[in-house]
Order: sequence, then structure tokens, then C-alpha cells
Amino acid sequence: MGKLNIMTNVDNEEVWVNSTYINNDSASWHPIALRCRVELPFVMQEISAKGNTAGALSASFDGDTGVTWGWGSNNNGQIGDGTIIDKCEPAMVLRTCFNVIAMGVTHFGGLDNNGQAWTWGSNNMGKLGNNSVVSSSSPTAVHGDHTFCKISFGENFSVGLDNNGLVWAWGINNNGQLGTNSTVCYSTPVGVCLTSVENIAAGYNHTFAWTNISSTTCTMSQWGLNNYGQLGIDSTVNLCIPMTRTGPGNYIDISGGYRHSLCLLVFGGFEYLKSTGYNNLGQLGLDNVITTSDWTVVKAPKDLYLYRVSAGYDHSLSINISGNSWSWGGNDYGQLGDETVIDRCGVGEIKTIRTFCQIQAATFFSIGLDNPGQGWGWGYNYDGSLGNGTVICQCVPVSIKQTY
Repeated sequence: MGKLNIMTNVDNEEVWVNSTYINNDSASWHPIALRCRVELPFVMQEISAKGNTAGALSASFDGDTGVTWGWGSNNNGQIGDGTIIDKCEPAMVLRTCFNVIAMGVTHFGGLDNNGQAWTWGSNNMGKLGNNSVVSSSSPTAVHGDHTFCKISFGENFSVGLDNNGLVWAWGINNNGQLGTNSTVCYSTPVGVCLTSVENIAAGYNHTFAWTNISSTTCTMSQWGLNNYGQLGIDSTVNLCIPMTRTGPGNYIDISGGYRHSLCLLVFGGFEYLKSTGYNNLGQLGLDNVITTSDWTVVKAPKDLYLYRVSAGYDHSLSINISGNSWSWGGNDYGQLGDETVIDRCGVGEIKTIRTFCQIQAATFFSIGLDNPGQGWGWGYNYDGSLGNGTVICQCVPVSIKQTY
């Protein structure tokens, strides 16, 4: 008779099991090494989504911020894991030391601790900013000696805000997306004629920059494609150079979608949710489908105390300070999260008991982040955009798989 000894060891986030059979007569050992993987959970701290791809930041395994994840469509390498294979659950980006992220339609990027911008994915028209037009499935450094504090990506262009309040842009420029008073494309960052900017937001082909000058005064600059009035300037003429307007109040948030835009403004002690642009599916939240080229107050319930808005391809999202969430617009894949696939031109609640601290509207899907750091997704999922390990579309929020 002999006996079986089992020894285990945890190393490199994996469990190793070593079993040995001891023969009493010869006291000989016959090791059999068995290797099994243990899935470790991670907590999300920031989310971003556009196109059919989503990304997130989490704390690294030693407790520091910086691990970057991507999932969904990856035909241009925009997940950044060194492949061009779609992922239906989060995959780790090859470089993991970012503390800010931004998702474009087919490219992705982040800022490291030194303010250096890194980008990956499709690079047509030079939107990666690395002085080339070659796509990359892993992070590449944006060209130039720039220290960015914020980045925002559109369909085929990118925008960055540096620590001095200056705005830089690169990529396609056929509709004035770069704000350079020309239509010349650039594969490296070029300066936009703006100073003292606090915030930026890139839509699919247009951009907003804004500053709250005082507690009662603010400025908004806008430029780029304006064929449906998405710039909110009471015109449908494209702008190749920023148009800046000063007005009363303070901006809380601004978001550019595909052909529409949203903003949150506080003025005189009251909060205003406004929208402008294309409205074929009710994405402006005006209880109608009439397109407008000027900022119009959304017919939302009173006293919502909203603090974030997000404009997608043809739908819109918002959350308030309590984490409650609302949606309106196109809903053919369930991206409104209201248990239906029926478009809605009025503001309605997302069907979830979860409270979100962040929310993002992508092309035909949506993601949200709750306070414990769990991500949720709903809508289109044929590319794995919801990150729940399946390719089944969902009309209510489902949890993103957050294990590694």
C-alpha cells in the first residue's frame, strides 16, 4: 500500500498542484504536475465606448491605477492586445500604465503618468498621431513633446488638451474636424486656435471645447461637421475653425454623438439639459422627431439633478448625482435598456436597480459603471461589445465579465 500526497502552490496568479505517490517499500516519489488557472476579479475605475468597442481602466494588481482593458470589435486592433480578433469579454491592453483612456470608433488611446498620449487601432488619415498611417494592434506613442491632461477621440480624428489649456488635434480633416482653418489632414498633433480651455469632447466628426470662466459665465467653442446642426450654432454650415461664444451659467458636461449633441448647463440656480442636431429617432429628447440646429431644452422630468450626458450614434444617455439613469432615441438593439427595442423620443428610465457613476453611449450599445466598480452593458452585442462572454444582444443591463 502507498499514499497520495497533494501539495499546492500559488504563483503568478495561477495555482499549481503537485501530486506524488509514495511507495512504502521503496520510498520513491513519482511527481505528476497539474496546472490549473484561477480567475481573479478586477474593479473598473473608468469606462469609455464608441463604435462597437469598449474599454476600461482598473487598479493594477499591486493597487496602482493603470491596467487597461478592451472588448468588442477588434478588426483594426483597437483593443490593443496584439491581435485583430474580436473579444466578447475584457482583454488586457499590452501596455498597462495609463490613468486616462478614450475610445474612438476604430481606435483607442490612453495617457500615462507623464501625460504622454498613446494610441492604437486603425490609423487611416493619421488618427493615431504617430507620424504614420500604419495601423497598430498595440500602443504607439503620439508624436511630439506634449503633456496632455485629457484626450477625446472621434471617428477618424483625435483631440488632446494639454496642461497649459491648449488644444491639439490630428487625423482626418475633410470637414474641419481639426479646427485648423483648413481641410488638410495631419498625422501628428497640430494646434487649434484656442487658449485657456478646461474641457474637450469629440463627437464622431465634430468637437466641443469649453471653459467656466467664473461661477456665472462660460464659453463654448465648436468646430467640424455640422450638416445636421450638431454644433448648435443655428446653422448647418461646417466650421473649419472654432466658433467661440460666451454666455451665462456653467457647463457641467457636453457630449457629441454621430449627428447630434448634448449639454448640461447650470444657470440661475436651475439645471438645463439641452440638445441639438439630427432627430430622426428622437435622440434629442424633445418628444418629437424634428431636427434642430440650435440648442433646445430637453423635455426631461424636473429635479433630476443630472451630471453626466453621453450622445451615441442615434441614442442618448444621462445619469444624475444619485446614479439613476435615463435614455432616449434609437433602440433597435435594446441600447436604451428599457426592456424593449422600440425607439423613444422622450426621456425614460433605464430598467435597472443599479446606480451608475459613469455612463457611455456607443454606436448601438451602452455601458455603465456602478459605484463598486462593476461594469454593465446593454444593446448591440454581435461583436462582443457588452463584454459578458456572449454575442447575444440585451435590452437591459447585464454585468460585464471582470475576471482575468
